Amino acid sequence: MTDDVIQRESNEPPAKKKGGITGKGFIKGDPRINRLGRPRSFDALRELGQQIAHEAAKDKAGEPIVFSGKVATIAEMILRSWAQSTSPQLQRAFIEVAFGKVPDDIRITLDRMSDDDLAKAIEPYLARFGIGIEPPDAERVEVAPDLPDGDNGAA
Repeated sequence: MTDDVIQRESNEPPAKKKGGITGKGFIKGDPRINRLGRPRSFDALRELGQQIAHEAAKDKAGEPIVFSGKVATIAEMILRSWAQSTSPQLQRAFIEVAFGKVPDDIRITLDRMSDDDLAKAIEPYLARFGIGIEPPDAERVEVAPDLPDGDNGAA
């Protein structure tokens, strides 16, 4: 046996070492244990962001920016830049802030639709992927997939 190889005489795993700075691990009642886990939201950061957003916006000379006789806030200047942006993402963000979030999904109730109405509703989406809809009375023929030579499909 070489010095590089260490063999254990039994099949038992090595003893687990205790962690932490002291090597003692966490003990019962240790105040460092965070039983609630990571906070779900960053309330303090959100509050700071809102305070900054309500501050007066300043130009390069350090003077407050005035619109319609009122001092503009940083939030207002951000929204104005989003509204005038050529970026579709910023334009969408502006619309979502101003009018509410744009729905991400489309919900269709199928129990009230006829087969023809359903086919008309999904046809544009299937066409995006090059999938056509067969008429319901079309004869369907199933074709076995091509298998590589010498492969009979048996495992």
